Amino acid sequence: MKDAKVKSKATAVLFAGITGALIGAGITIVVIKKYFSENASPDRQLMEKAMDINKYCPAMIDEATRFDFVNVMPGNKFQFNYTMINAAQGYVDTAAAIKFIEPNVVKYLKTNTEMSVIRNNKTTVFYNYKDRNGNYLFKISIPPGRLLGK
Repeated sequence: MKDAKVKSKATAVLFAGITGALIGAGITIVVIKKYFSENASPDRQLMEKAMDINKYCPAMIDEATRFDFVNVMPGNKFQFNYTMINAAQGYVDTAAAIKFIEPNVVKYLKTNTEMSVIRNNKTTVFYNYKDRNGNYLFKISIPPGRLLGK
């Protein structure tokens, strides 16, 4: 009878130890994951943001513009890619389009909380537009200083 009680107590201590170790390991994993996600390299943060955004692409922005995808480029650059589905190369007033689009995208990048990774990493952002046939129309470049109020 005494042996059964000793074995039972030893088993309970063992299970308590294993449970404690598992809880400790779980907490450690959570802390490490949080630390590394907050301290991830800028390239990794941008790649993660691109993957998150691309889950929703392609998407129609309005009746004439399709948001195709985003991509991360070397040198801390992030590019949004769009298609003007009713436009054809040579028939678009690109200067007027840039004049209309650029202030809106700067405001979006400066104020949207989802774009903090771009602001925090001082990333250069590009908005690339092509026509319905996939031909290049124009590109808007937003340097990091424009997003930081400079």
